[in-house]
Amino acid sequence: MRSLPILLVSALVAGCGAEPIPPPSTPAPALASPAQAIPGDLDVALRLDLRRMREALGPAAVAALERRTPGRAGAEAGNARLIAQAFKHADTAWIALRPEARAELMDNVIVLEGNFAGLDPQSFPTDPRWGPPVDLGAAWRVYSRARPAKRAAPARIYVHSESLLVFVSTAEIDSAKRAIEKRAGDDHIEPAAKGAMSIAARLPPLAGLIAGRSPAAARLLGRGTKLSADADLGPQGLDAELDVDFDTADHARSAADAAGLLAKGVAGEGGATAAVARVLHVESVDKSLVVRVKLTREQLARLTACARSPEQCGAQGAGETH
Repeated sequence: MRSLPILLVSALVAGCGAEPIPPPSTPAPALASPAQAIPGDLDVALRLDLRRMREALGPAAVAALERRTPGRAGAEAGNARLIAQAFKHADTAWIALRPEARAELMDNVIVLEGNFAGLDPQSFPTDPRWGPPVDLGAAWRVYSRARPAKRAAPARIYVHSESLLVFVSTAEIDSAKRAIEKRAGDDHIEPAAKGAMSIAARLPPLAGLIAGRSPAAARLLGRGTKLSADADLGPQGLDAELDVDFDTADHARSAADAAGLLAKGVAGEGGATAAVARVLHVESVDKSLVVRVKLTREQLARLTACARSPEQCGAQGAGETH
């Protein structure tokens, strides 16, 4: 008789089956590509193929680029080391920002794709400290900390598995949460997956930023809507193209004429900027201003030397290209 309750319970369980686990109240983050983590309110985005750049330029050049990122510029020592380690193990980087005159003031989101096994933000001594990770589901977790002293320093880090890191500055927390956690899919600036380096930007903020230093360039860009550029590095040297979109073909032609005159004027001066101006090819194509430059490895080496030491810039700078 004592076995009767056990039999009844067993029959009840067998008849009803296990109670299903309800789905989570909030869907886990899901990105079709790493660049979808870029919020829609940032105006400039740079993509770096770090693996190709290391092969072409060496790790020291990539480390120098990493030190100039807004997140690193605004980070205290602990976070500077964290970002440096993350870049060291990254294959591709997307750096999105709101342009300001000083890097430490730029709101930014940095997306890194690579192999980050064992990289724990909490193991880096920072002020404020990083809190424990919060599980968001689908191999996503997020680290947060109190507001850092510098505006551009990271205040949140999203991690997907061991292959994706997203550093988020304070002012971009809500926008990044919308892009990553809410899967909003807002329109955002996204550089083309082309070359060793590519960039995309909305022009009005850039034109306003340079107006004080270069009124002519600001006027040139002021009527444009969007800028895109890419550059490739290979055994033959550098091959780069910049496109500026305008509302009308007339505006594009006027901009090309002005850019050509500006390049000629700059080419007569000294320094690395003049060396670059001498090898530019400027034209208008439909509603776009197109600027192209090709440099052999020898020309690129001379240009690099010119940038480091202006007195090494000869009369022809980087040399003519055809």
